[in-house]
Amino acid sequence: MQSVSDGRIHLYKPGTLERNEDRNSIVLQALETGDGELLDWCIENMQAPLDVPDSLIAHLIYFLAGRFWVHSDPKALGWIRSTIVNNKEKIKGNQEIRLVLDEVNGKLKAKAAGIEEVGKLKNKLDRIFTQNKAAQDFAIIEQPQIIINEENDMDVED
Repeated sequence: MQSVSDGRIHLYKPGTLERNEDRNSIVLQALETGDGELLDWCIENMQAPLDVPDSLIAHLIYFLAGRFWVHSDPKALGWIRSTIVNNKEKIKGNQEIRLVLDEVNGKLKAKAAGIEEVGKLKNKLDRIFTQNKAAQDFAIIEQPQIIINEENDMDVED
């Protein structure tokens, strides 16, 4: 599988959804209607649903992966984990979900590589800050003062 340089670009998108009026979950209704704002609200204010229909698992993971890539929201990552754990039996034989999970895996690897680079940059900035702070600790005196005889504590100025 090729490396993902931009997580907003999807290599695979799940098939279209059919609307089911019998769904009583806000999350499932938001998925079916493609309401991103409502899905964002659900992620912020609710727990991941325990039982997601087979036809919606790939769409939910797809949405969450995109949100995590753009916003680095740990709640989205937690929802991905919960969705996978709570629906692992449904995921096993579903090729559509496997393709989405492969893409999520690539995005997480790319994100992890970015975190390592940010850590290196932080270390460099910390060193520069420390060097600048050490340079500021020295006071600059406009007129040098010379002590000639320390026993008598006499100061002579130039």
